[in-house]
Amino acid sequence: MKINGRFYEWFASRLKIHQELGEISSEQVHQILSHYEVKQFSFIRILVTLGAILIGFGVLSFIASNWETLGKPMRLGLIFASYSISLFTGFKLRDNLPKTSRSLIYLAMIIYGAGIFLIGQMFHFAGHFSGAFLLWAIGIIPISIYLKDELLFLFAQILTFVYFDGSLFESHPYWIYALIVLFYLVQRYFSAIHLFITNALVINWLIYMMAETLDIEVILILFTLFFLGIGLFFYKFTNSSYVFKIQGALLFGITGFILTFKDVWYYSMAIKIAQPGSIIFSIIFLMFLLFLIRKENLFALALFGVIIIRFYFDTMYDFMPKSLFFLTSGLILLFFGYYFERKRKEIRKGSDSHE
Repeated sequence: MKINGRFYEWFASRLKIHQELGEISSEQVHQILSHYEVKQFSFIRILVTLGAILIGFGVLSFIASNWETLGKPMRLGLIFASYSISLFTGFKLRDNLPKTSRSLIYLAMIIYGAGIFLIGQMFHFAGHFSGAFLLWAIGIIPISIYLKDELLFLFAQILTFVYFDGSLFESHPYWIYALIVLFYLVQRYFSAIHLFITNALVINWLIYMMAETLDIEVILILFTLFFLGIGLFFYKFTNSSYVFKIQGALLFGITGFILTFKDVWYYSMAIKIAQPGSIIFSIIFLMFLLFLIRKENLFALALFGVIIIRFYFDTMYDFMPKSLFFLTSGLILLFFGYYFERKRKEIRKGSDSHE
């Protein structure tokens, strides 16, 4: 298993401490560390990847600049030949030159995507632009899964996002259901960042369903996402629970911060109800953050500081002299920065003492 260099050093130092305490032997330390490999910065891979991208742009630029002078058979031949040669050569070199091989496959995927747009333009295919991104993603996903390539899979997820968001106001993106299920099924082959993106895609779909299909009020959508975030944060998932915890914290943090603004409440409620409603929610939300801070959650501490500063800006900016306002604001930021750093050190010391 490949891991970050810093984490490898930290992990090795923890094992060394257990060895010195006599809890494990040096042979066991060596055996445990043998299962891990430090990720190396690959200058060659970066070089050949950039080279492949530049070649791809060069081929596409040549085709585009001579597009009008070429007949349709020649245009199709150039696209398919460039794609086929790149893909075939990439797979042919997998054993002997793996980095060059991977870069040629990246080149083939770029040509494949550009070919979709060029062929659509050539034959005047009707349809929304999002359909081209869907075809591009569908073409990349099998290759990325077969190669277990993190970068290709990430690119396919980004293309899926473009397809989904681009087709929202044109037609229902039915393909999104199959793609989401597929992303979750193959997640075990990829790192946690891809689970994070797939979850974000589901949240994006949920917002779309509530806003467009069900026509739910904005404030109810925000509350739904707020409580969903709390659920993701506290629920103990069996796999990659830290991903759901981080995503839940971001979700309830962003939506909770938005709900502290009284203007958001005006969209769905009368002014007489909205004003106290935003204040009551803000008080409850700050109490919830204080509860998390007591459990030594640094994200809650940072969010608490942001909300306090937000209320300070809203309340004092129009009444205080500008010099005094900025001076006080700076002091508040310094205080929270100092408190945040001290709290982080306390948490680290506490974690070290438990080991």
